[in-house]
Amino acid sequence: MGHFLARTGLHNRVYRPEFHAALERRFPEHAKALYDEASAHKEGNTRPYYTAKNSSLDFSQAVNSQFWGDRLEEYLAWFVQREWPPAHRILDVGCDNGILTCFYAHYFPDAEVFGIDICPEAIERARELAAKLCLDNVQFHHADALDMPAHLAEKPYDLVASSFVACNIAHPVQGPFASTEECMSNPSDPDLASYAHALSELLAEGGTLVSADGMKSLAAFASWSRALCDSGIEIDWSECDCLSLSEGSDKALYGRPVLIGSKQDGASYQPGDIRALWVMAETQQLGEPIELMGTAAELVFQAMHPKQFVAGVELTLENNRKLRHEVWEYEALAMRHVHFGNGGRLLVLESRLMTPQLVKELDEISQGDPEIVRVERYDSPK
Repeated sequence: MGHFLARTGLHNRVYRPEFHAALERRFPEHAKALYDEASAHKEGNTRPYYTAKNSSLDFSQAVNSQFWGDRLEEYLAWFVQREWPPAHRILDVGCDNGILTCFYAHYFPDAEVFGIDICPEAIERARELAAKLCLDNVQFHHADALDMPAHLAEKPYDLVASSFVACNIAHPVQGPFASTEECMSNPSDPDLASYAHALSELLAEGGTLVSADGMKSLAAFASWSRALCDSGIEIDWSECDCLSLSEGSDKALYGRPVLIGSKQDGASYQPGDIRALWVMAETQQLGEPIELMGTAAELVFQAMHPKQFVAGVELTLENNRKLRHEVWEYEALAMRHVHFGNGGRLLVLESRLMTPQLVKELDEISQGDPEIVRVERYDSPK
C-alpha cells in the first residue's frame, strides 16, 4: 500500500513553514492561486480551491502530501485489512485527482472502476495519474452524483465509495446548546438526503456503500446516518469503524467514523448505534479511553442507571485477596468496572461497540500471572 502511494507521487509531510517555502519555490504561480482561494475554502466554497489545487498533477500531489497524505494512508490501511465481496463495477464519488479511484482499480484488477468529480481540473489530473500508473480498468468523468449522466447511471454499482463529500454539503440544524437527544432527533439535512438518495439509486441491490465522509459533529453524523437509512441503505454497525486522522498539516489526531452499508428494503435508523460509533470517534481523538478512579469511579458508575451487566470474572490471588473485573453497558457506552480487594474502584468508559473486545479481555486477564490461584467467570452481577 505504501509502495502504491509512493508511485502516485505522495511523500511524507514536512514542517509547515518548510512546506510553504518549498511550494512557493517550486510552483510560484500555482501556490499564489491556491492561497488566494484558501479563505473561500474555509468559508465552505470549495470549488475554486480544488480548481487551483489541481492546476497540475505534481502540484496537486504536493498539496495532498501535506494536508491529506496521512488520512489517505490511514484509510487505505484500513481498507486492505477488510474482506470485501466481489465487485465488478465500482464508483468513487468525489474522486478529486484520483488517488483512491486508482487504488480501487489496482486492488480490484478485474473490476470496472469509475471516478467522478464536479471539478473538471481534478478529472484531468486523475486521468494523468491513471496513465502514470498504467491502469486500464479505470475511467474518470466530470459529473455530479446528484445529476449523473445516463451512460454512467444505466448500470448499478457493486461498490460505491464516498470520501469527504457529505461533510462538505452537510448543514445540520443544531442550536448552540443542543443536547445529544436533540442532535439525534433532528430531521435529515435536505442536501444530505438528496445525496444519500443519489448514492442509493446508483448502488446495486445488496451492493456495498463505504462512507468515509469525515463528519465533524454528532448532529451532522446523525443527519447523514438518517439520510442513508431513509434512502434504503442499511448500515451494518458491527462492520463500521473509526479512523484516527490528522487535521490539516499539524499532528493533532481526531476520530472520524466510517460507515459500511448495503442497499436493502426496510433500512432502519438506529440512534443507539450512531451514538456508540460517535463515542468511539471521540475516545480515539483523546487517544485513550476515559478512566475514573476511587470515589469518582463509584459515583459515576452508580449514576448510570439503568445499565446492563454483560460479563464478569473474579480472581483469587495469593493470601486470599480478591479482584473483580466486570463489563457493563449503558446507552452508547461500554464500561469496565474493576473492584479491588482493598475497596478501590476503577471505571473505564469506551464505546459500546468495544464490548466484544472488553469481554475477550476478561479471558486474557488471568493468563501468565503466577499470583492468580483461582478464576471464576460469572454471567450475572454479584
